[in-house]
Amino acid sequence: MILDSASICPQCQKYLRFDSNAPGRERRSGFSALKVEGELKPPAAGEGWEYTMVLIIRDERGEEVARKVVGVGAIAPETSRTFSLSVEVTGPEE
Repeated sequence: MILDSASICPQCQKYLRFDSNAPGRERRSGFSALKVEGELKPPAAGEGWEYTMVLIIRDERGEEVARKVVGVGAIAPETSRTFSLSVEVTGPEE
């Protein structure tokens, strides 16, 4: 589903439609409601780790609205992966 308020796709960062107010990037009023970043780094000695990144969205009653496996992979010893999550909020179009 394409967001009515977006002129750039939040996933692939490609243009969805022409917006005369956005010379380089779209300008939208809104804010970042949540930003989290973390790093996985297995110890130098031993075997690597496997990981699964799962995103779960719940409603006000705690019931699951959506569950997505965002990515899976493996990390060798002495390497790392950084994961970032942000939730961008925009209001209705004025």
